[in-house]
Amino acid sequence: MLISESAVLAAILTAPAITAVLAFAVGRRAPWFMVRLGALTAGVGFLGAALLAAGAGRGEQAAAALGAAEFRVDRLTAVLLLLVFGVSAIVQTFAVRYLAGDPRAAWFAGGAGLLTAASAGLTAAGTLITLAGCWTLAGLALCLLLATYWQLPAARDGVRRTATAFVIGDLALWTAVVLATATWGRIELGANAQVEGMLVPVLGILVVLAALSRSAQIPFHRWLPATLAAPTPVSALLHAGVVNAGGILLIRLAPLSTDDLARALTIAAGAATMIYGATVMLVKPDVKGELAHSTTAQMGFMILTCGLGLWAAAVIHLFAHGFYKATLFLS
Repeated sequence: MLISESAVLAAILTAPAITAVLAFAVGRRAPWFMVRLGALTAGVGFLGAALLAAGAGRGEQAAAALGAAEFRVDRLTAVLLLLVFGVSAIVQTFAVRYLAGDPRAAWFAGGAGLLTAASAGLTAAGTLITLAGCWTLAGLALCLLLATYWQLPAARDGVRRTATAFVIGDLALWTAVVLATATWGRIELGANAQVEGMLVPVLGILVVLAALSRSAQIPFHRWLPATLAAPTPVSALLHAGVVNAGGILLIRLAPLSTDDLARALTIAAGAATMIYGATVMLVKPDVKGELAHSTTAQMGFMILTCGLGLWAAAVIHLFAHGFYKATLFLS
């Protein structure tokens, strides 16, 4: 059973990436087909994630290696994979009708496939380097999606702001990865790796900075409202999925993010962003702007729960918020 589950894991991680390559390479010839193929791939991926979740519920762990990248599925990963593929399948199915006749439909299919593969890899990463690689790839995929209507000045501004925040966060994360790997060698996630010493507070702050940048927390909160020029399916993927990555990072790297200095920064940023986002949301006259600041506030609450060490509450929150916010944007 373990071998078959490992094959399922490898398949659901690689299939969206293959779809993305096809969409970017030859998608212009049949954009309608690529959007449908992307939706189908995500739907099949959700079924595969359900099979892995059933195995994880029985205490089984699937593992797969794709080149130098290593992945494994435990109960937490199974839940997050259901979120990733569930939201992706719903949004891409919606996009079949929403982007009908749009010449940029294939571009969306490519970006959505790449984002799905990277997000799934992020949740299932078995090593620190694999997690960081998927983290950066997910950020790149989002920037590609935000550039769907590149001819719009507002879209270009959104890409610029998002890329700036992501580069800062990614530099912080990769600095932490390099320092941690040089100090302790190869680090397996969830394997009770020894991360003790004078370096831990520094690494914890770097990890928290990366999480704050991806979840649009103060002082990185300005990029999220700048993305409203993106088509609705892109907004749904962003608000229901990508911004959750900050919480996922803190959960997966809990041995670092629970350092006292890191926790203080997490609690302060989360609480401040929650209050700011909720206040601005109440006075926004447009629905999309209101939803954007609602997401900022919700992510602040989730980051706050991570800082308080309420990991189960954070997982429940990000799972529920993902489907809830996707529904609001698609409505």
